[in-house]
Amino acid sequence: MVLELVPVSRTTLYRLERAGKFPRSVYVSPNRRLWFRDEVVTWQTAINDNDARNPDRGRGGGRRRHGT
Repeated sequence: MVLELVPVSRTTLYRLERAGKFPRSVYVSPNRRLWFRDEVVTWQTAINDNDARNPDRGRGGGRRRHGT
């Protein structure tokens, strides 16, 4: 299962795919889709390479606090 390879939630995975930031899935039946392992591994390698090139990359600021 792809979620065993990629440590994100199912919803996040679908959002990444829809945004074009994750490999496209292929439907094998109306309720079953799959991703090709080599495409997922290539994506992971690209993500890791980008992180390695920019070690000062921030991880985000978290939620904004309103009224403070």
